[in-house]
Amino acid sequence: MTVMKMSKSLLIVVCLVGLAFAQTIDNCPTSVPRDQYTVVFGNQCFQFVLYRTRDYPDALKDCQSRDGTLALTKTKAVEQFLQTQAVTYGLQEALWIGLNDKATENTFVWEDGTALDEAESNWSDDEGPRTGIIQHNLEDCVATNTGKNGQWEDYHCDNEFFGLINYEKHYICSFDLIPK
Repeated sequence: MTVMKMSKSLLIVVCLVGLAFAQTIDNCPTSVPRDQYTVVFGNQCFQFVLYRTRDYPDALKDCQSRDGTLALTKTKAVEQFLQTQAVTYGLQEALWIGLNDKATENTFVWEDGTALDEAESNWSDDEGPRTGIIQHNLEDCVATNTGKNGQWEDYHCDNEFFGLINYEKHYICSFDLIPK
């Protein structure tokens, strides 16, 4: 066989193997709607919840009730993918993701219990770990702001004063894919 034929054969095999491992929305858990707001990236299924808003604890509970969590945007690749999706939906707002410093001020932790790798962080100016700002001590939950190229901002987690101050936002749930 010539080198050209071998290269062509190898390319076909690689493509077929890639297709065999390709994950689609069909690999998402059955609890996740199959609609235009559900997408797959890597080994995760992401659902943009845009039909209602919730404060952080209620958004997290909603994701967990369907065996997921708020989105874990731990890498630049995931972050960029979700930002690109948000732009296709026309979003220019903050969306809850699964990051907070509720347990220890200025120590941000993902909802799966792993610590934030600051090298992978994407904080807006005057957001995230900082000292000397009283308001910051009240802002423990993180949202990605699609109007600021996906930069992160920290907010109050809960509605306050019997709901008179509203911290509800749309949010992104993340689910592990089910192998087929």
